[in-house]
Amino acid sequence: MGMADQIAIALSSVRSSYGATATFYRSTNSVEVAVAVGQSEFEHDEVDGFEQELETRDYLVKASDLIISGSVVEPRPGDQIKETINDVVHTWDVVSPFEGEPCFQYQDPGRSSLRIHAKFSGTA
Repeated sequence: MGMADQIAIALSSVRSSYGATATFYRSTNSVEVAVAVGQSEFEHDEVDGFEQELETRDYLVKASDLIISGSVVEPRPGDQIKETINDVVHTWDVVSPFEGEPCFQYQDPGRSSLRIHAKFSGTA
């Protein structure tokens, strides 16, 4: 078993042991996925010398679980993730931390796990 396989197994273990269930939405299509929740902090230097900071809620998801309309998809800005916390549905918008940066990152060399960046949108 190679290093990529070992990383994929470890990430799967994190999702199953410490994770939750959330629903990934693209327009009116959705899929329920097992997730582990984390966060990322980003810093970005602006042209005028001011530094911007952004903190995102991150969802660690098995890449092959994101199946919309019969096809595996990669997250993109505008997608949403809905998670029930204490019986309240929380909506998180998939976002790029800053212009030109991706809204997700692969977590392993085999690209089996994604870290999706999201920003709180509201509750239902």
